[in-house]
Amino acid sequence: MLESTDRCPSGSPTSDKIVVRRFINSAIYVEKEMSPSRKTSALSLAGTDEGYQTEKSVSSESLKRAPLGHLTPKIKPAKAKSVRKCTCILGATQCQCHQQPAEPARRKKTVDFSDKNSTTSSSSVDTQITIINKSPKSKMSTESLLSSTSLLSSAMDSSLFIDQDPKEKEEQFKKWLKNKEQQKKAKKLEEQRQQKLNKEKEAMLLEQKEAVYKDWLERKKQQEENLKKQKEREKKKSKKMEEEKKRKLVNNKEIFDAWLKIKAEKQTEAKMKAKKKEDEKAELKKGRLEQSQRAFSDWLKHSKDKPKPVPSNQGLSSLYLTDLVAYVNPEPWVGN
Repeated sequence: MLESTDRCPSGSPTSDKIVVRRFINSAIYVEKEMSPSRKTSALSLAGTDEGYQTEKSVSSESLKRAPLGHLTPKIKPAKAKSVRKCTCILGATQCQCHQQPAEPARRKKTVDFSDKNSTTSSSSVDTQITIINKSPKSKMSTESLLSSTSLLSSAMDSSLFIDQDPKEKEEQFKKWLKNKEQQKKAKKLEEQRQQKLNKEKEAMLLEQKEAVYKDWLERKKQQEENLKKQKEREKKKSKKMEEEKKRKLVNNKEIFDAWLKIKAEKQTEAKMKAKKKEDEKAELKKGRLEQSQRAFSDWLKHSKDKPKPVPSNQGLSSLYLTDLVAYVNPEPWVGN
């Protein structure tokens, strides 16, 4: 949101009623009256008839205490409209434009040996610098004001050597050279000290790197030894496991052979028992067959002497004891 200050259109240009416009966008804005505390501020006076006034007064004592490069002007807003418009850079005692029409100031060409770090003394100079906005309706920002005052400050610093005694200039130049030599010497000493510190730092870093490298080598050596020991332990363990496996295999083979032997013995015994049983059975059968043959042969020998049976179901024929058929099959036998 942008903010700008405008005079109220009703009334004279020096009217005290100031309106603040707060722009919301390019088409809409809100106006309100400025507070009394902001009416007298430097930003509210920018672009008005009052303008700005910059005053700078430098004395010989202040020049002795502070370097020339560090002199900065004090910016104060103008309190009245009756400020004389002066654009020269000379003092109020030397400027002629306050009493008669302004003329271009004549400046002597001098060599400025001023340095920001030097503490040279100069004659007392009273300088009055006034900045007046020539166009009442123009708006000057704070940045442009500060830049203009800095330019005037540099111009004033360069004009401090105007109309000085040559001896004093030479003395100031010698002091400046002396200060320069001291600065160079101090700079050289600082560089040497910095180089020494850098060397010490590099040596310390090198020692730290060597210590870290040694620690790394020791850790690496310890790791290799531990790895070697671990490999040896694993080798011994694997060898022991192989021996145990072989021993178990031998034991298993022995057990298996013993089992096979027992199994074979059992099978042989079972076979012998079965054979013995078969032999007994065959012998029993043979004995029974011989006994039946003997009984049959004995029956054949004595059967003719035995009486024949008398039939009881053949009627009159059953009364005869001879020429009788014991049984007559009415259906002849047919083989398969």
